Amino acid sequence: MDYQEALTIVNQAISSKIGRLLRDVEIMVFRGSWLGLTYDQMAKDSPYESNYLKGDVGHKLWKMLSCALGEEVSKRNFKAAVERAGLQFLEQREDKEKPSLISETVSNSKEDNFNQDNSKQDWDRTMDVSVFYGRSKELTQLEEWILKKNCRIVALIGMAGIGKTSLSVKLAEKIHHNFEYLIWRSLDYAPSLHKLIEDLVFFLSDGEQKEIPDVDEEAILVLMNYLRKHRCLLVLDDWENILPEWNLDPEYGEKYQSYGNLIKQIGEQRHQSCLILNSREKPHEINLVEGKYVYSLQIEGLGKAAKEILKDKDLLNPEDWEELIRIYRGNPLALKLIATRIKQVFDGKVSEFLDLGSTMIIDEFKEELDEQFNNRLSDLEKEIMFCLAKNQKPISFYQLQQSLQLDSVSNLIEALNSLFWLSLIEKISTKEILFTLQPVIRKYVNKMVNR
Repeated sequence: MDYQEALTIVNQAISSKIGRLLRDVEIMVFRGSWLGLTYDQMAKDSPYESNYLKGDVGHKLWKMLSCALGEEVSKRNFKAAVERAGLQFLEQREDKEKPSLISETVSNSKEDNFNQDNSKQDWDRTMDVSVFYGRSKELTQLEEWILKKNCRIVALIGMAGIGKTSLSVKLAEKIHHNFEYLIWRSLDYAPSLHKLIEDLVFFLSDGEQKEIPDVDEEAILVLMNYLRKHRCLLVLDDWENILPEWNLDPEYGEKYQSYGNLIKQIGEQRHQSCLILNSREKPHEINLVEGKYVYSLQIEGLGKAAKEILKDKDLLNPEDWEELIRIYRGNPLALKLIATRIKQVFDGKVSEFLDLGSTMIIDEFKEELDEQFNNRLSDLEKEIMFCLAKNQKPISFYQLQQSLQLDSVSNLIEALNSLFWLSLIEKISTKEILFTLQPVIRKYVNKMVNR
């Protein structure tokens, strides 16, 4: 098996289990490892440090492959695991009516069906959403904002795994024929704004404009000219990767502060295009320009539609599925991962898992919560989380203020607003507004307290 065959097999496995493909930096580590390179050798001709490639990208890559391939995978043994998966793939391929690899899906469905309107499209490495659950209400709302209200920016905000990316892909597939250009880009590796705009302008100019001004403000003006001249649908995924840690800079880090200006310009200037922005955190600049032409949508769990995920995973005890969905708040990725654990450990018996009376914090989400808790939250936001975790029942704003002994109401309001848009707290509307934590986050915070 050569490298390209191995990459195809790995993307097939990851797409099936996790719902996405390898990202550029992950492909770089995978390829380097396949060729027998050390992390130092990989970093030599790349923009990344060796420690980042090994401790962050590599560590997560091998864990992800372990999950996708169903066995413990490391840099030392991954070749054999991929080759075994390749043999299984070949045996099963004859039974499949249509390949599920995104590259083949793009060439078959998007190229054959979507290009009938002659729109120019660059989907980059978008995920395959041929299997899509629910979200009809959200799709209808988003279509109205973009097509009827001519919205300039739509921000999809929600926690990891909630389905922002898949929703935006499905949306783009439905409405792209209303635009001359469609461009999809991930900010997973946090490119500089100049590099991103250079890439966008090259595509929008049909390859004619290869250079843009070095000054970011001037580069934004060049992009805005194209957004006025053409009707463009631009999707930027993983926006949170360009946001700074709260304690380093209250706004944007120096390298990416122009991204905030990009939001302001697209939101405030007249043009005929639309930016869809996916983020785990709501950018500060969205609050500044939100209104007639700028909207944000908090993406919640799937609800009853999540039962289809559990059905596809062949779980038993359907009478207990609603409780499992409630615990994990209908988060598609969380349910897929916990369903895999239940299938492997309890032979798919949901009732046996629930009988344990314990909420399991999945490793992939623990890493996300660690990053948010350690790097994204202020001291006041952490205190609020600790207070809500200590109180088993939902509490009111006044009770929270009294428990924290805060004099400043405005600071508490700002902190609660931030936690809400991070999907870390829940708001319950009764006779009075109450605040609480979902089970998984409560368990995580209590563990933090007991450390």
